[in-house]
Amino acid sequence: MSIKGIIYYNSNWENGITQLKQIEENYHRMKIATTRSHFMRHGSWIKFENGDVWKVLGARDSARGHRWNIAYIERSVSYDVYRDIIIHAARELPFCGIKLWGEGDLH
Repeated sequence: MSIKGIIYYNSNWENGITQLKQIEENYHRMKIATTRSHFMRHGSWIKFENGDVWKVLGARDSARGHRWNIAYIERSVSYDVYRDIIIHAARELPFCGIKLWGEGDLH
């Protein structure tokens, strides 16, 4: 079973990329290699040898339709965006999880 993770950032793309690079470092510590990666303002992602894929998306309407098992959500994302866009993209089976990061009021 591969994980599909999405990192949602509010307004600063670099914050999302920083989180993606930290996730990549964590995979490397577990001896899981990166097979492909793409770092661009629109469409950054990493695929690992175990099949896991992580994407970076802005938390806005254009993020609709991207499904996830694990979501890293920047705390400065508004509750309305969380409720209307992000939470509806969750795949509930067999598992899903959320991690909040950064500064902000989302909790």
